[in-house]
This record gives sequence, C-alpha cells and structure tokens, in this order.
Amino acid sequence: GFFPKLHKTLYDWLGGDPDFEQVAEWYEDWKSVFPQELEAQEEIRIHFNRCLLMMNAAVSGEDLQQYNPSSDREQYEPAAAASGPATSSLRQAEFHATLKDLVESFSMERGVEFFPKVGRFNKSLQIYSFGGISVTLDNRRQVIEAFLGGKWVNVSLERLLSEEKAK
Repeated sequence: GFFPKLHKTLYDWLGGDPDFEQVAEWYEDWKSVFPQELEAQEEIRIHFNRCLLMMNAAVSGEDLQQYNPSSDREQYEPAAAASGPATSSLRQAEFHATLKDLVESFSMERGVEFFPKVGRFNKSLQIYSFGGISVTLDNRRQVIEAFLGGKWVNVSLERLLSEEKAK
C-alpha cells in the first residue's frame, strides 16, 4: 500500500543525516497530491500525522525506533538502498510507492473500480479504467492523463472523480 511505503521511506531517510527542509518539502509535496476531502478522512489524517510525529522526533534528536515501520503488523517492502548509507538527497530517497499506488488507494476509498486494460497502451503507458474512464499514469512525470472529449488531457484526482460521477 501507499502509506506503508511512505512511512518506510521517511523512517529510512530520517535515520541518516537529512536536510530537514528537504524532508518537509518532500512531505508537503506528497500531501498536496491528495484532494482536501480525501485528506480530511480520519485514516488518511492518521497516516500524515504519523509522518509529522516522526519528523518532529527526528528534529528533536529523539530515538526513532518507536516509528520503525518494520515493527508494524503491515508488510513493508525493503528499501533498495537499505545496505548503503542513508542520503539526505531528495532525489535519492528510496520511495517505492508509485502514482498507481496512490490512484489505487484513492479509488478504493471512493468505491470506484480501477484496473488495467490488458494489452492497451498510450505513448507506451499502460491504460487503466477508472470507473470506466481510460487513464494513463506517468510515474516519471507524476501525471495522470484521462481520455476525455476525444483526447488525452492531464487531470487531477478530484477532476477524475468528478468526471466519473458525471458519467
């Protein structure tokens, strides 16, 4: 899932010698991806609050072990760079969650079907169905495109949801 990966990446990053301004910017960037009504849901707020608590503990020099995601019941993917030293570079932070993970979480929260259209691609990107709307997810550019009005257009999750409800 999306949040276990987010927590693991943050925990690993804070365990090194991070630039806290970069960490805060990274956190805000990920938080800003969520529409306000989704961010307001209790479960989502709990996850983001956990990130804030972890960041506050790191800034205060507290032991982060209580935030170790590996000790949680949820399954976490091991970081690819776990054997190497932690880096403070935002670009090198090992975050394994993808745009697909985010859209999957969003669609599950909203009760919207989301699945790949087998064998269908646009610009070498897998086409998915989001409630019957064809979408592509460009993880490299962090862009969601939907086929609306006969053409591919960039959309936010909020717009995608409103287009799906309007169908």
